[in-house]
Parts: sequence; C-alpha cells; structure tokens
Amino acid sequence: MFNNNTFQTFLVNFSSKDKGNFSDGFDPTVQFLNFLAELEVKFVFEAAVHNIGDELKFYFAVPAKISEKIIVKAKKIWEGAEIRPSYGYEIFSPSGVTKGCYLRQKLPAVFSIDFQLKNSASVFSSFLKGFSNVNEVGEGAVIQIIARPAPSSFKKNISKILKKISKGLDWRVALKSYLEEGVSREDYLKNLKAKNAQPLFSVNAVLVASAPSQFQTDEIINGFVDGLGEIRKSFFGLRVEKSSNMKGLIDSFFSKDIDDSQEMLLTSQELATIFHFPAN
Repeated sequence: MFNNNTFQTFLVNFSSKDKGNFSDGFDPTVQFLNFLAELEVKFVFEAAVHNIGDELKFYFAVPAKISEKIIVKAKKIWEGAEIRPSYGYEIFSPSGVTKGCYLRQKLPAVFSIDFQLKNSASVFSSFLKGFSNVNEVGEGAVIQIIARPAPSSFKKNISKILKKISKGLDWRVALKSYLEEGVSREDYLKNLKAKNAQPLFSVNAVLVASAPSQFQTDEIINGFVDGLGEIRKSFFGLRVEKSSNMKGLIDSFFSKDIDDSQEMLLTSQELATIFHFPAN
C-alpha cells in the first residue's frame, strides 16, 4: 500500500465469525463506493496475503485530509469492524520471482461487465480462492484496485447513444458490432441506462504475486485467473492481461497512479463485482 503525505492507509479487521461471508459484503461495499463518489476522491482497495503468514487482510487508502470523515462513514457501514492505520506490509519473496497481471473489459466501457451474470456478488468470492495457493512462508499476493472519478464526458457519450436510438437510429447500428446473440434491444437499452445512472470510476485492477520460484508464482496467478471463470466466459465480461512490462506494473503498484493503458470504466456495482469487503 502507499503511505505518503497525501494518503493514509487503513487495515480493516472484520469480526472473525463473518470474515468469510464475502457475498453479503457486496451491498455495503456499493454503499461505501457511492459515498466515495460523492466526495470525488481517488482511493485504493487491497486484499493481500503477506509473505509471512497466511491470513487474508483487507486495506483501503484515502486522502489523509478527509480520512476521518471517511472512517466515520466506514464504521457506520461495517459496524463493529476494527479500522486502524497501517504503515505498509510485504508480499514480495526475497530473491524470488514476482509476476503480475491486470483486468480489462472485453468490450467498450459503455457495456456493463456484470450484464449477464447470475450473481454478481459471488464473483469476488470465487476470485479470492486464488489466495489458497499462497503458502504461509515466502509467498505473497495482493489484489489491488486503484480508482478515481471517471470523466463526465463518458456519461455524455452514453447519453448520445441513447438519444440517437430514441430518435430512430437502428440500435444495431448505434452499438456497432458489439452484439450478442439472444440479447434483445430492450436488454441492451436497460444495460446502457443502468450504467449511465450510477457513479462511475476510472479503475485499474491489478494482481501481483511473489514466490521463491517461477512455478510457484505462476501457480498463484493461475489460481486467481481460474477463479474469474464466470466473468471471463461472459461476452460482456473481463479478460486477464499478463504484463509484458513487469517493472512498469510494479512501479504503478507502488506509486498507485492510474495507468491509462489498463484503465476500465466501471460503475460502483461493477467495481463491487470484482472487489468487495466481507460482511461484518
């Protein structure tokens, strides 16, 4: 996590009896994201297993100058959770192999990644199973979300598409070649309107793993990729890009700057689909 003069990192400890209850954490996380959208701030979420220990830990980082206000809101949403400052942790294996990948939308961002999912809240639970491949000593992994408010121009583009369709432009022409067999005009329009009605974020979603050997690191990465099965299979879902520039990816991981080449445009519900905190 980043710890500098402008941001403060917090570790969130959820009650042990509910810590594995990830699906029920979907709606509270959407509520928290909507609050952050109102504040128009950049933020970071992380789920990590350190290179010493096997416990999954959750973090968020927010601007230090308004962190108290955000903590008050978080404690109302996750009543009973312990939220305290964190000053960094280590996932990297000493003299080991580190690899990373990132998530990208398959289609242009006007389409929601959760369009055809039966249960959006279950996606992250499956994704987290990749942590089961991390050994207690010498290996580590982290799922990192960096997000900021998306440009207002994006919603204007969706509004233009909807306006053209309402004025008689064939919806197939308006949506070009991004059509899936069996999906109706009404479903497409419902999807576009829903995307336009929610808070929107520019997002980088990165996975980094480290282990003593390449085989072990690949095993961790592949475990996470396999966990994304449903949303990777969806026509409207996500694909996994393995970075060819590992130094650049790691640099972005530490600096917590949005890499435009990895950018996704997601609503609060879409973002909660790929990362949400447990229930408490």
